[in-house]
Amino acid sequence: MEEQPRFFSVKVVPYPDEALSSYILRAASNNGVDTVWFMNSHRSSNSDNIKLSDLARLDFVPYNILDLAPLEEKLSLRPDTMVNYTFLNIIKKLCDSSKPEDSRVMKGLIRRELVFCPECLKERTYYKLKWRLEGFDFCLKHSNRLLRECATCKKKIKYTDINKIGYCPYCFKKIAKQVSESIYDCSSHLEEQRVKEEIINELLMPYSQRIESRELSLKILYLSDYLPQQPINQEKLMVNTNYMLQYARDSMASKRSLHLSVLANILYSAKITYKDLLCLKVPEDFVAEIYNKKSKPQSEDFACQAPWCINYSKTGLLNKTGTRSKKQEVSKFTMYMYCPRCGCAYALSNGSLFERSNFIKGYESLKDVYKTDFTWRQVSHYTGLSLAKNRRIIAYFKGQGLLTESKYNYNDQLLMRITQSLNDGVKLTEIQSWSSWDSGEQFLIYRYHPLVMTAAYNQPIKQPARIDNDELMQKVMLVCEQLVSAKQKITNEAVSKAVGVSSNTISNRGLQVYINKMKHEQKMQMHQDKIKTFKRKIDDFFDKVIDPSISIEELYLRLKLSQNYLCNYAPEINNYIRIKRNESLSKTATYSL
Repeated sequence: MEEQPRFFSVKVVPYPDEALSSYILRAASNNGVDTVWFMNSHRSSNSDNIKLSDLARLDFVPYNILDLAPLEEKLSLRPDTMVNYTFLNIIKKLCDSSKPEDSRVMKGLIRRELVFCPECLKERTYYKLKWRLEGFDFCLKHSNRLLRECATCKKKIKYTDINKIGYCPYCFKKIAKQVSESIYDCSSHLEEQRVKEEIINELLMPYSQRIESRELSLKILYLSDYLPQQPINQEKLMVNTNYMLQYARDSMASKRSLHLSVLANILYSAKITYKDLLCLKVPEDFVAEIYNKKSKPQSEDFACQAPWCINYSKTGLLNKTGTRSKKQEVSKFTMYMYCPRCGCAYALSNGSLFERSNFIKGYESLKDVYKTDFTWRQVSHYTGLSLAKNRRIIAYFKGQGLLTESKYNYNDQLLMRITQSLNDGVKLTEIQSWSSWDSGEQFLIYRYHPLVMTAAYNQPIKQPARIDNDELMQKVMLVCEQLVSAKQKITNEAVSKAVGVSSNTISNRGLQVYINKMKHEQKMQMHQDKIKTFKRKIDDFFDKVIDPSISIEELYLRLKLSQNYLCNYAPEINNYIRIKRNESLSKTATYSL
């Protein structure tokens, strides 16, 4: 690598509203060096070899890519300047996690493709940070609608392909010369964007106070329902009370931060600033009412937590299953629910939503690292789940096209047959034994299709009459005796199916010890029967064949037996063959005399 200069000769000053990715491009270009070399020369210890496509990531968590402190020194910038040209200040204000890079506060708001105002580019050639935000579609300065594609080649410009400010990376034409659409008739849109720009600019300030989502949601609830000076309608504020209560009571399935779009809409609708919201004092009696209200939770109070689901964070869309409560090792699960769109299963644990299906946990663990050639050991390393659970979540991901390049191509007729069978009361264990399956993985992919899961969740549970221990013991004994008489192998599955209870019930009632004893006795009896069969076969052979020249190898071949196998299974048979052979040779010698 080329020797790095102590200072760059051209001092490039960032514009106040510039994106860091734009500034790095300008700094490299103005100093006559390649952008990729420029970034790799100042990469952080967390970063591997940096590519041009990594440039777009600088606008979020730059310190994961670049070592900012020495770069700021070489560019004659004050310390901690560069982060002010990213969204990091917003993320830190709203993120409850210690790792801002894992935050979802801006999920779905960041554009992957460039929008721009050609008039702004004519005045100064740089890309503004706010152009990366969804919903910012107008230039307030020039009253123009932002352009979404190159006017020459008609292609949308991906941020990962940008290599020079002001030029299309595909046709290499200057985009600053292009003409945007005037929007003088869109005054209402312009006013909304003006207010939201002020909100975003305030959140981008480096020294604004941070507030946790729990406290923020309390202020929003108070603002929407109890503000004495000017009560505001909830619909106007776009506040979902149940959703906010989950934040206020910290009853989310996993720790989450309030989304930026929710906060921006509330501040815009209430016509207050972020600073005003921070200064808002919530009365203690209101806080006590929120925390101590012991209303019975309903399924309508909760929302699906799967980030890939169309019902994500939408309360009132979870359905109840037939199961009411179940005692687990640590706590009691109540109100079993599922999402009909993605199939994720939930239950309440101590009043908080808990995901039972492990799909979300698996997704969060694997989304940034998973490769299709991962071994099960590698999958388990990241998820911390058992092999059986990992097989289920990977089958689900393959079926839904998560973490994979394409979605699984289901056979609609087979899918319909499965759901209809479940509706008719057929058990999943029976469906698993169908001859339709090419592999166990194929069954799991169909098993964890949302339609199949929904049918399984809704399948009526038939509770058989409880059998007392003595009666169950008699049934188990009878079944074992019948299997022995029929010379059929005793297995847990065969016994439980014949008795009509699950293997777990048999084990919990203490009957597994008896079954294991019967298995051992049957095994020993089958061993003795097989030895008797071997001996009869050997006796029949030597009664018919008297050949003194036959070798021991030929003897075993003609008997269709393996000497090595018998050494382990029944060594006495090898000894019996030698005795019979010697007796046969003695008889032959006697006859010859």
